[in-house]
Parts: sequence; structure tokens; C-alpha cells
Amino acid sequence: QRLCDSLFVVFGFVFVGSRLGLYPFWILNTTLFESWEIIGPYPSWWLFNLLLLTLQVLHCIWSYLIICIAYKAIVKGKVSKDDRSDIESSSDDDDSMTNGTKLHHYNPSKGANSTNGTNGHVTTGSWAGDY
Repeated sequence: QRLCDSLFVVFGFVFVGSRLGLYPFWILNTTLFESWEIIGPYPSWWLFNLLLLTLQVLHCIWSYLIICIAYKAIVKGKVSKDDRSDIESSSDDDDSMTNGTKLHHYNPSKGANSTNGTNGHVTTGSWAGDY
């Protein structure tokens, strides 16, 4: 546990220092201001710098989460809950499964020989075996 905490502290300092210090003052400064003075704006310059600024916003969010986790670890001594995500289920499981059992649709008016085809359409006759 001590090794894990130490490595997390090192990771936190390196991440915050490089993403909130080095990246904006060296990389963004070069691409936003120095490249404008040297070659001027060109069509892909706008897209390129927009993507780099979006990445900087993500760095700020991630740094905030790392600092929150580090603060909880220091104050409480242990992180009890991860703040990144509260939802663990996917919607794909909910569509095909209900309470652990698959949904089967049976229409008694169609008879016992009808089968469910593509998209839940009831198929009968010679085409039923193709699905």
C-alpha cells in the first residue's frame, strides 16, 4: 500500500506539472502565437489549435480528479469511492435481458408453427428457415 501511494504521488506531480505547466506554456504558446507570427494562419491551423485547446480542457478536468483523489487519500487515509463514474451498466444488456431472462414474444393467434424473424417480425412459410 505504501508503494502504491508513493507511486500515485509521483504520478500526480508529473501529470499536473507536465499537463498544466509544460504543455500550455511551451506547446500551446508555440502553436498559438509563435506559429501565427512565423507563417500566419492557414486553414488547418484553426482545427489543429482547436483540438489542442480541447485537449487542454481535458487535462484540467483530469488534473482536478487526480487532485480530489489525492486529497481524499491524504485526509481519510483511504479512497472509498471513485468519483469518475457512477454508472457501470450498459444499455445493450437492458434491451435483450430483463431480470436475467431473455424476452420471448409469443402470439397465440398466429399458431404454434410461427417463429420470430428479423426485428421481431413473425415469419411463416418457406422463408421462416432462412432467418
